[in-house]
Amino acid sequence: MTEEQLTEIEARAEAASRGPIAQAWCAPFDAAFIAHVREDVPALVALVREYRAALDAVLDALAKAATAGGSNEHV
Repeated sequence: MTEEQLTEIEARAEAASRGPIAQAWCAPFDAAFIAHVREDVPALVALVREYRAALDAVLDALAKAATAGGSNEHV
Protein backbone atom coordinates (compact mmCIF):
# COMPACT_ATOMS: atom_id res chain seq x y z
CA MET A 1 0.00 0.00 0.00
CA THR A 2 1.45 3.32 -1.03
CA GLU A 3 1.56 6.49 1.04
CA GLU A 4 -0.85 8.01 -1.47
CA GLN A 5 -3.36 5.21 -0.81
CA LEU A 6 -2.98 5.65 2.95
CA THR A 7 -3.55 9.39 2.57
CA GLU A 8 -6.70 8.76 0.52
CA ILE A 9 -8.03 6.32 3.13
CA GLU A 10 -7.23 8.78 5.89
CA ALA A 11 -9.01 11.59 4.01
CA ARG A 12 -12.14 9.46 3.56
CA ALA A 13 -12.11 8.58 7.26
CA GLU A 14 -11.77 12.25 8.21
CA ALA A 15 -14.59 13.24 5.86
CA ALA A 16 -16.96 10.62 7.26
CA SER A 17 -19.79 11.67 9.50
CA ARG A 18 -18.79 11.76 13.14
CA GLY A 19 -22.31 11.22 14.41
CA PRO A 20 -24.15 7.97 14.85
CA ILE A 21 -24.90 6.12 11.64
CA ALA A 22 -28.40 4.74 11.07
CA GLN A 23 -27.95 1.02 11.47
CA ALA A 24 -31.54 -0.24 11.47
CA TRP A 25 -31.05 -1.97 8.11
CA CYS A 26 -27.88 -3.81 9.17
CA ALA A 27 -27.32 -7.27 10.52
CA PRO A 28 -25.92 -7.13 14.08
CA PHE A 29 -22.35 -7.95 13.01
CA ASP A 30 -22.51 -5.27 10.31
CA ALA A 31 -23.76 -2.74 12.83
CA ALA A 32 -20.84 -3.51 15.16
CA PHE A 33 -18.39 -3.06 12.30
CA ILE A 34 -19.96 0.24 11.25
CA ALA A 35 -20.04 1.48 14.84
CA HIS A 36 -16.28 0.97 15.24
CA VAL A 37 -14.97 1.80 11.79
CA ARG A 38 -14.70 5.54 12.56
CA GLU A 39 -11.98 4.80 15.13
CA ASP A 40 -10.57 1.61 13.61
CA VAL A 41 -9.60 2.95 10.18
CA PRO A 42 -7.47 5.88 11.44
CA ALA A 43 -5.82 3.56 13.97
CA LEU A 44 -4.96 1.05 11.24
CA VAL A 45 -3.59 3.77 8.96
CA ALA A 46 -1.36 4.99 11.81
CA LEU A 47 -0.20 1.45 12.51
CA VAL A 48 0.70 0.83 8.85
CA ARG A 49 2.74 4.04 8.86
CA GLU A 50 4.45 3.06 12.11
CA TYR A 51 5.37 -0.39 10.78
CA ARG A 52 6.52 1.08 7.48
CA ALA A 53 8.82 3.51 9.30
CA ALA A 54 10.24 0.69 11.43
CA LEU A 55 10.82 -1.47 8.35
CA ASP A 56 12.47 1.42 6.52
CA ALA A 57 14.81 1.97 9.49
CA VAL A 58 15.81 -1.71 9.51
CA LEU A 59 16.34 -1.75 5.75
CA ASP A 60 18.45 1.41 5.96
CA ALA A 61 20.57 -0.11 8.74
CA LEU A 62 21.06 -3.29 6.71
CA ALA A 63 22.03 -1.33 3.62
CA LYS A 64 24.55 0.73 5.62
CA ALA A 65 25.99 -2.43 7.15
CA ALA A 66 26.30 -4.05 3.73
CA THR A 67 28.09 -1.06 2.22
CA ALA A 68 30.33 -0.48 5.25
CA GLY A 69 32.70 -3.02 3.78
CA GLY A 70 33.37 -6.36 5.26
CA SER A 71 31.22 -9.31 5.86
CA ASN A 72 30.22 -10.89 9.13
CA GLU A 73 30.30 -14.36 7.61
CA HIS A 74 32.61 -16.82 9.28
CA VAL A 75 34.14 -19.66 7.31
